[in-house]
Amino acid sequence: MPGNDGGGPVSEGVRLLETMTYPEVGECIEANVPLLLPVGAVEQHGPHLPLGTDGLIPYELAKLVAGGGRAIVAPPMFYGAYSRPRTGGGRHFPGSVGLPGRTLEAVVSGLVADWMRQGFRRVAVLNGHFENSWTLLEAVEQAIEPYTATHRALLVHWWDQVGPADVRRIFGDDFPGWEAEHASITETSMLGHRQQRPARLGRARQAARRAAGRAHRPDPRRRVPGRVTTCGSTSAPTSTHLASAGRSS
Repeated sequence: MPGNDGGGPVSEGVRLLETMTYPEVGECIEANVPLLLPVGAVEQHGPHLPLGTDGLIPYELAKLVAGGGRAIVAPPMFYGAYSRPRTGGGRHFPGSVGLPGRTLEAVVSGLVADWMRQGFRRVAVLNGHFENSWTLLEAVEQAIEPYTATHRALLVHWWDQVGPADVRRIFGDDFPGWEAEHASITETSMLGHRQQRPARLGRARQAARRAAGRAHRPDPRRRVPGRVTTCGSTSAPTSTHLASAGRSS
């Protein structure tokens, strides 16, 4: 099996599927190396985070888990389920796009099943977009069905791995709750820390103050259900959140 500094599969000790040759992949299959598929969305995340936040976070986490050759990281899927207004998003924000559930289910199920057919016996789907959850569960269950005796498939939502004790250790009393977590404390902190990219925090704070709970109406001719702030974030992140992000690694 290729070492951590061999050939094209390694970025900082991480095997990236798209940079590997097929013999290298074959050797990893023989060695029973797991494969990780990050899945996210193209969805607004306020004025301070990129549209690809829900895909970038699981991609960064997958690379962290796969360090040292422990796993192969497949190219992330940035297109996911439609963004919903009641969870802080909505396609009325410019650039936010999504897939019908049946399309997302078919794509993910097909990919996982094909990798298992090739010989990967351990595949994990790492999800970063809440609206993907049930669709990805169906996709993983369909893919594993013919291989239940010999293979393992896992669906992981990264937020489920952050327990109350972790939240207290990282943020103290400054966490508004998961129901208010969209383009907010954890996503701002994690993306800023893992990619070493400063969030546009000044713009986020100004927009959050202006929003103050008002419903977003980017187009007065269209009625938008639910209530989201005009900035697209369900609570206002601050510079202290980026400062505390290092404690989450």
